[in-house]
Amino acid sequence: SPAISATSYATTRPIANCSDCVRSAAPDTVDIHGYYTEDLQKRLDRNAHEREYGWAQYFLGGSIISAGKVATPTSWVGVRDEKLGLELLCGSTKKGYPRAVFALAKQYRSVGQLTMHDSLMEVALDQGHAMAGTLLGYDCQDGAKAVRYMYLERASELGCGMASFCLGTAYDRGGHGLERNLTAALRYYCIGSEQGEAGAQFLAARLYKEHVGDGEKEVEYLLMAAEQGYVGAQEHVGKIYVDHGGEWIKSPNWPSGVYWIRRAAAGGCEDAAWMLNDIEETTKNVCFNCGITRTMRAGEGERFGRCAKCRSAYYCSRECQRAHWGTGHKQSCVKGDA
Repeated sequence: SPAISATSYATTRPIANCSDCVRSAAPDTVDIHGYYTEDLQKRLDRNAHEREYGWAQYFLGGSIISAGKVATPTSWVGVRDEKLGLELLCGSTKKGYPRAVFALAKQYRSVGQLTMHDSLMEVALDQGHAMAGTLLGYDCQDGAKAVRYMYLERASELGCGMASFCLGTAYDRGGHGLERNLTAALRYYCIGSEQGEAGAQFLAARLYKEHVGDGEKEVEYLLMAAEQGYVGAQEHVGKIYVDHGGEWIKSPNWPSGVYWIRRAAAGGCEDAAWMLNDIEETTKNVCFNCGITRTMRAGEGERFGRCAKCRSAYYCSRECQRAHWGTGHKQSCVKGDA
């Protein structure tokens, strides 16, 4: 391939101090859309063209193909050169770099060459690329159900959370060549949860409640998904925390519940926004320590103060706030910003 300036085409995150290359102990973690470092880009260029390292050819080839098309934190200088990019990807593929095989397969798919796409995806899967197995599973027609699940099984074993999630939903719903099996569905949801798939965590929580009857496990898995930003889980765990037999303000997890409902509302959940408004309108007139209301104690014109940290507990006086802090609110209070 003709020499080309990596400064024009590639970006890479500085991950090593090696004077000769940008390769780390785990080159798959290199982010070509990371911070712009001209010196490291020059090394990447040298490693791709002079030393013909497969990983460098992959990163540089992918950058050249997407130049001017994919937005990155840096400005692309230079023009798209699909031919040169494909040459580099082919070179990386011949050296057995799985991510290059996967990228090349997607290029063939983009031009309608599905046979080559499927063949290369098979190669990538054999080389350990989990997402290749997931996509092959998706692409299988209804008449090839056994092959579809075989691909998804392999991808799941390779650590693809999406594949585990798909297998879980297949067993959860039944049909398409599988009998409904909630035990198998929960097993795959749990595998997907360990692999970091938020959807699997959310559905594992549902099955722990409905199929197993384990409320603690339900909350555990809901929190996993909620912490990853899964809005449905945030809303659901918020409801569980604030509900206390209808006596909201006596819930020991009240601040955490309001926090998650705020997060869900901020994420666009209309039910959470409605509930948050209802919570604030209902509780702002009740002292969380003594239970007195504004009309009983201070009159309609005087507002109750609230905890500055969690912004979800209200008090008729500083004395009540101090008393409530010492009797449990100190342990349950969480930062209220969503």
